[in-house]
Amino acid sequence: METARIAEQFSHGIGGPIALALIAFSTVFIVLMALTLTIMAIRYLADVSERKPSKPAGPGPKASSAPPAPPAGPDKNITAAVIAAALAASGIGRPLSLRPLEVMGRGKPTAWKMAGRMDLLEGFE
Repeated sequence: METARIAEQFSHGIGGPIALALIAFSTVFIVLMALTLTIMAIRYLADVSERKPSKPAGPGPKASSAPPAPPAGPDKNITAAVIAAALAASGIGRPLSLRPLEVMGRGKPTAWKMAGRMDLLEGFE
């Protein structure tokens, strides 16, 4: 009985459907904002949990007469080689040969080959 009275509020004139649409859209956007804030909070918590202390717990580094070494960043070629090796080991990729391939049988195409090519190209005119 209570539901019938609520439905009557939205069934008269143009104001009822507009009010119902505004309620529905606002509910959807409130839920989307809540999900966005939840994702942002999870990212923040993940960053906080992965942070490392800035100073080591032991004694400070000793001064040396040798100049400091340049920062050792990962070499792109080494990174690519490691990824390629991992893919080849997992069976997803195939190792590639770096020598040029010899192409055999590149002579004059036969009539059957030409007919097949023309049949495949039908509709691309």
